[in-house]
Parts: sequence; structure tokens; C-alpha cells
Amino acid sequence: MPMLPGYHFTALSLGGGHASWVAARLTSVLATLLLLAAAAQLWRRQGHEAHGRIAALLAALPLLHPFSAMAYTDALSVAYVGCVVYYTHIGIGWLAGLCLALAIATRQTNAVWGGWLLLTIFVQTWHSTRRFWPTLKTTLGRGWLSLAILTCGAGLVWHYQRVTLTDGHGNALQPNLATLHSAGHLLFLFFAPLLPLRWPHLKNTIAQCGGYRLWLPLFFAITTAFALTFKNAHIWNRDLWWPECKFTLLRNWPLVAIDKQPWLAWISGAILSMLILWLWAEIRQHRFKLEISAAVLCGIATLLTNGLVEPRYFLPTLVVGLMHAQFETKTYRVLLGWWVLLTLAHAPWIVTGWSLW
Repeated sequence: MPMLPGYHFTALSLGGGHASWVAARLTSVLATLLLLAAAAQLWRRQGHEAHGRIAALLAALPLLHPFSAMAYTDALSVAYVGCVVYYTHIGIGWLAGLCLALAIATRQTNAVWGGWLLLTIFVQTWHSTRRFWPTLKTTLGRGWLSLAILTCGAGLVWHYQRVTLTDGHGNALQPNLATLHSAGHLLFLFFAPLLPLRWPHLKNTIAQCGGYRLWLPLFFAITTAFALTFKNAHIWNRDLWWPECKFTLLRNWPLVAIDKQPWLAWISGAILSMLILWLWAEIRQHRFKLEISAAVLCGIATLLTNGLVEPRYFLPTLVVGLMHAQFETKTYRVLLGWWVLLTLAHAPWIVTGWSLW
């Protein structure tokens, strides 16, 4: 078993000490509800009038939906990460640290969110004091538990020379850039309907920041870099199916397609380049630009710890980003409608034992 047994102990507790599929699925259902509640409360504290909207978006999020009642770790893992975000923002550092410990006990790669927690506390304090030592003192005072947890975790990783309980090939520490391509494909699918709505804002950003003379060469440079470095390195990502193992392999179809038609790597690189520039334009003057930027870095760090490309590994970063998002009413409605449509379209695949992501 590659992960720590936090989910398993939770499911056993709900099952009265006995292994039960009902308790295992119920754990994921309750965890999803906990995430929705934490996100809605955070939006309420941030001043959103319609703070229930974030709960609706997360409930319809196509990447989260299959795991919301599945007997697996991901719903509980991302719920604890959401609680880390919530308690960090409301200033209860020890509870944020406790949730971090629970998140790590569920999936140990969640340790990266301890870095997000400490950085967020530091930045929030710095904005009010503008003095380094008082800021550092406050950060350590509020984040001491998280820092202690990260220190102990780093010591264990250093001692055992791995981040998983086992050291099999599937869990080896081997960064794989193909995982960024996979993330780009899904993000483009999930957010493409917003591009026409946000195009005027993107055009203004381009005009204010160097114009097309800067942005076009940058776009082609990023595209070229991703296209030339693409390699589907992990053996588990090179097939669409194995005998008696349908559910977890169909997600590989974009990577398998690029393997068979290498020119598709340029399209994939162009999608990634566009998303990177679009994301920068969106968060450049965002109220929570530092928190979102830190979340993106934590997400990339998580992805690069494992050579296996798994869409569910993108979930924590996507959820943390959404918890800091600010949507106009029209944008919210378009996004919610699109995600509900994708989730409904994906449901028959899940029921028949297949998953596209």
C-alpha cells in the first residue's frame, strides 16, 4: 500500500471496526460534504454574497465527482486540504496544522500544503506589518505545528529515501513532464467555455503588458519547449486497458494518442502555453494572486514527485484555486452548466466501469 492508512482507519471507524464497502463509500460522501461546507464558509468570510456558489461548483466539478462516493482516498484527502485552507485564512493555525496532519495521513504528498500554509501566513502578516522579524515571529507562532509536522516528515523521507510506504516501480520518485500535459488537457476541457467570456480581459492584459510582439514569441517558445520535451515515460500510462482492469486506464488516451502521432505534442504544448499565459493574465491583479500562485507551485511540486500520470493528482490544486476564485454571475452560470453537462455525460462511463479522467 503506497499511502498512509488515514482513510482506511476512518472507514473502519465508521464501520464500527469492521471492513465495509458502505462505510468506505460513506467516508468519501461525508468528506465531500465537509469540503463543500469549508469552501462555502471561506467564501462567506471573504465577502461573497452568494457563497453557496462555490459549493455548487465543487459538487459539479467533473474531476471530483467520481470520487465523491468511491471507496478511495481522494475525496477525504482533498477535504482535509480544503480545511487547511479554511483554517489558515481565518487565523486558527493549530487547527490548520491538525488538518494538515490528517491530510498527510491520508496521502503523504499533501505535505506540500504545509509549505502553502506557512507562505500564506507569512504573506498575510507581511501585508499588515511590512517588517520581517515580526512577520517571521507571527508565522512561526501560528504555523509551529505545521512546521513540526513537515520537519518530522522530511526526516522520515531522508531516512527511508522515499515518500511512499513501498518502493515499487509504480510509486518511484521520478518527475514526469507528461503529467503537465495531462493537466493542461483537462483544464482546457473544464474551462474552455470561459475563454470567449474572458477574451476582452485577456486582450487588455496583452495590450498593457508588451502587446502581441511579446506575447506571440512567448507563446511559441513555451509551446516549443513542451512539445520537444514530451515523453510518456511511465509504463502504466502507455496502454488503454489491461485484462480485468478497465477503470483506471482509459484516462491514458491523450498520452497514448501523442505516442502514436508525435505531431500532437505540438497541439498539447500550444494548449499548455495558452493556459499558462491565460492563468497569468487572470491572477495578475487578483485579490488572492499570491495564494493562487503558491497553490500552483504546490500542485506542480506534487505532480513532479511521481512519474505516474493520474488526473486525480490535480484535484487538490484545482480545489484550492477554486476556493480563492472570484466569478461574475454570468461566468459562474456558464461554468456550472458546463460542468454539470460534463458530469452527466461522464456518468454512464463510470457506471459501466470506464473513466475518461
